[in-house]
Amino acid sequence: MTMIDPGSFPAALRAAIRRARRALPDAVAFAVLYAPALALTAALGMASREQAVGGRFGTVVLAFLLAGAVAGPVAWTAAAAVAGQRPATARFAAMLLALALATAATVALTQFAAYQTMTFADERHIDPFTLHHLVNITFALISALYVTLSIGLRLILPVGVVLLFGSAALFAWRTDPRRG
Repeated sequence: MTMIDPGSFPAALRAAIRRARRALPDAVAFAVLYAPALALTAALGMASREQAVGGRFGTVVLAFLLAGAVAGPVAWTAAAAVAGQRPATARFAAMLLALALATAATVALTQFAAYQTMTFADERHIDPFTLHHLVNITFALISALYVTLSIGLRLILPVGVVLLFGSAALFAWRTDPRRG
């Protein structure tokens, strides 16, 4: 098995990988804070709209908790890799964009996993990697994205905006090269 030689990467890519590696401890610490905050935001959103109904409440909160646990460190390391030593405004913007996209993507993936779990019993007779199977997966992905953008986004707004901006500000402060 041939390993990829990191020395063959362009210098900018090697520097971005180094920045991402250095950001990993902070990214894990951020996940510990971001995941429960995102889940609490979703819980508050459901409770304020009187949508807290039985087991569904726990399932939705758990989905947002898992999404936050994955999205937080992914966004932190991606923003660190991209923003580097740039000014605070650029680091803030990088984290804002990375966290918004990572959160939406991971919530959609948790929805997709739920759809696949619910439809798994119906799809046992479908051969994998056939056109029918790929169409089912495509529609499940589109449905998950739609549900995330139409319903999931409403659950975390407007409190989620404060969480998003606060997280981006924390990232800009923690990655300030003058902090040492």
